[in-house]
Amino acid sequence: MFQVQTFIYFPVIRIKNSSFPAEIPVDDTATLRNAEPYLDFERLDGHIELTYQGQPILTEKFGDFIKEYWDYLLQAIQSFMKKGSGGMSLPDQPIPITIEEQGSNWVLMTVGDDGEYG
Repeated sequence: MFQVQTFIYFPVIRIKNSSFPAEIPVDDTATLRNAEPYLDFERLDGHIELTYQGQPILTEKFGDFIKEYWDYLLQAIQSFMKKGSGGMSLPDQPIPITIEEQGSNWVLMTVGDDGEYG
C-alpha cells in the first residue's frame, strides 16, 4: 500500500524563538492557520514523503518548492498513465524522478540518475 504525506517547512530563520515546528504536515490545519502570516504561499518549501509497503521512495532529502513539486509530480503521473512512462526533476534541484511501466502489474519509480537516490 502507498502512503503519502506532505510537509511545509516553517521559515524558522526569519522568526526567532518560534513556537512552530520546523515542518508542518499539511493535514495539521490548525497549525497551518496559525503559521499563515509567516508563510510565503508563492514559495512554500516542503517535502513529500512517499512510501510503498513501508519502503521510502520520496523523503525529506528531497525538499523543494512544494507547490511546483506536486505540480511536476502530477504531470509525470499523467504522462505515465497515457504513455507508460513519465518524468520530472525537482523544481529547484537537478534530481530527476522517472516512472516507468515494468510489465502489466509493475511500476518502477527511480529517484536520481540511474536510481542514485532510490
